[in-house]
Formats: sequence, C-alpha cells, structure tokens
Amino acid sequence: MPLFILLAFVLRLIKQRFLYFWLILLASFYLTSNFDKYRELYKRTDYVLLSNDLEKNEKKEEPIFVYRNISADILRLYYRGTNKIIPFPEAISYNKQFGPESWLIKDQDIKKLDETLTKDHNFYIIIVDDSGLRGFNESRNILMDFLLNNFKLIKEKSYKGRTILYEFSGKTD
Repeated sequence: MPLFILLAFVLRLIKQRFLYFWLILLASFYLTSNFDKYRELYKRTDYVLLSNDLEKNEKKEEPIFVYRNISADILRLYYRGTNKIIPFPEAISYNKQFGPESWLIKDQDIKKLDETLTKDHNFYIIIVDDSGLRGFNESRNILMDFLLNNFKLIKEKSYKGRTILYEFSGKTD
C-alpha cells in the first residue's frame, strides 16, 4: 500500500506532458516486445496456402489426416476441396479438459489408421509442429515411423517450418 501512495504522489508532481511521453514510450515498448514474441507462431496464411495447395493437387478419395487434431478445425475454415479432413488421433472435444491425452498417439490409434488406409488411394498427412507440448515429439515420431515403414512418401512441403504437408501413396506390400 505505501508503494501505491508513493507512486500516486510522484505522478502528481510530474508534468502531464512528461507523463504522457513516458506512458507512450512504455506502451510502445510493450507492444513491440509482444509482437516479436508471437511473430513466429503459425498464422492464418499457413492454412490459406496449405488449403490452396491441397485443392490444386488433390484427387478424389484422398483423405487428409491432420495431426494435431485441433488444427483440423482450423483447416476446415479454409479448405474447399472434395476430400474429407480427418483429425488424428481423434476429433478434438471442446467439452473435455485440454491436455496431452488429446494429442498423444497410442497403439490403437496406429492400428485404426492402418485399417483405414488402402492400397488404392494416396492420402495426405498434415503435421502442425507443436513440439513444445509434452509428448508431442514422441507421438509425431511414432506416426512418422509407421507411415515411412508402410507407405511411400511422394511429397513433403513445409509452410513456415511449422506446418508440414506429406503426401503418401497407398499401402506397399
């Protein structure tokens, strides 16, 4: 409490122009430091470019799997193609608590994915890099090991280094 009284007293002694100058300077510093802090996060343009690329190159019945599942909802806002967007490992539930269980990949998730994919059609996997999340890197490695051991990678394209589009051919024997 004494600190607030002292601060109020000092602010009353300072001329208003001088006070405004310092407030504007501090606000400018705060805004630019936050801009720099959040500049590297993936933005709307990642999904616009990704959607455009998918729409230009896709063929019918080439499912699009999105890992991390919450990103599937964002992609749906921009994607106007013919194929189904499938969140992986499962659709995000906004009614449950958000945590690692929504992005960790288990053996049954890989088994279910294996049963879904066929020899007949190519498919896309989109991985949004959230490597800061607990367990994300390990789950991403499980998914990529499975895919690279069972399917042929046709194309890989990165969007700002945070979102990666993979195209795989159907199952190899």
